[in-house]
Amino acid sequence: MTRRKKKFPVIESMTKILTGSFVVRVWRSEKEVSNDYDNQDLVVRALSVEPVSRESLVEALSVMPRVAAIEVVNQYGNGVVAYVEWP
Repeated sequence: MTRRKKKFPVIESMTKILTGSFVVRVWRSEKEVSNDYDNQDLVVRALSVEPVSRESLVEALSVMPRVAAIEVVNQYGNGVVAYVEWP
């Protein structure tokens, strides 16, 4: 098996989205450290998911560009992390 080699440090932005009864955090691969990442497309996509479930959120967000991981948790912080890309 051939593994992709990443150059370290690996930089990812994190976007937190509140949707339905879930808190969604999406990590996205970035080229450089910044205080101003434009991740509005992730927010729009997550808020358009119907019906809202862990599975539907992961499915909808995993196909977005540069998404590395998606965390979907309930109000108590319990849930899942789905890795689209692994360093």
